[in-house]
Amino acid sequence: MNELYDVLKTKDINEAIQTVEDKDIIAGDRMLSNADIEFNLPGREYKLQKALKNLKKQYDYIIIDTPPA
Repeated sequence: MNELYDVLKTKDINEAIQTVEDKDIIAGDRMLSNADIEFNLPGREYKLQKALKNLKKQYDYIIIDTPPA
């Protein structure tokens, strides 16, 4: 199963979308906790922005839920 971590690694974001009831989601997992260490090159802060850009025409709103830390 593709997760948000896989999208940040280079997977196509469309492969990570799962439909749950009437909503589309991209799940996160524990691998994201190490992402800040693994993705340490300049521009890493734009990885999610670049991935979401491909969904701009499909959705009116995208809600990002992140842990408090």
